Amino acid sequence: MKLKLKQNSKRFGNVDFTLINMNGESLGNISVTAKRTYYSISATLQINGKKAIIKPIRLLDSIMNNPYKDVVFRPIKPFRITGYYSEGWMFEKDTKLVTNKRFVLQRMFLDTGNYVMYKAGFGKEGMTCAVYKDDTKIATIHKPSKIINDVYDFDLDVDEGYLMEATLMVLQWYLGHFYTFNQMIKSVSVSNITTRDEFVLSKVM
Repeated sequence: MKLKLKQNSKRFGNVDFTLINMNGESLGNISVTAKRTYYSISATLQINGKKAIIKPIRLLDSIMNNPYKDVVFRPIKPFRITGYYSEGWMFEKDTKLVTNKRFVLQRMFLDTGNYVMYKAGFGKEGMTCAVYKDDTKIATIHKPSKIINDVYDFDLDVDEGYLMEATLMVLQWYLGHFYTFNQMIKSVSVSNITTRDEFVLSKVM
């Protein structure tokens, strides 16, 4: 299923997205609110009648009450997920790949299973990510290299049964790396990140 996660507005940390299909029909929306501090961020995702809420977890809480210490002792940018799921966690993990190189993975643990997202840059063609449940790819996500006026749109190709999970991973990526508390401004930014690690490229292609 090919979709677009389209940013509609941004006003001092409050951001709205709509998830639309190729016919322009809305399947869901995301609303991000904050009061100019990182830990005040609250993002609500609603898709096909299902609702999930994610909020950042404070560092001490993420270490002392981390149920996934066997995966990572000190998670990077952890978020707690509630609502549709009884409780889930998502975070980034600095890890070693099979090539013995350092790489930051996005991890997500939900009632429906465990998920991981690999990210690769292709220069002017933008970035492509792949979301896996265990060893099965469930989604491919693309972000263009050029961002105009602080507006972020993402193209998704998702297995229909994992629409909520894939969109949560995109939301985590956005909040962790692109979200700011500023008003939307007229600007153009270009990212020419290029990934050369063959293992990562094999995961996203």
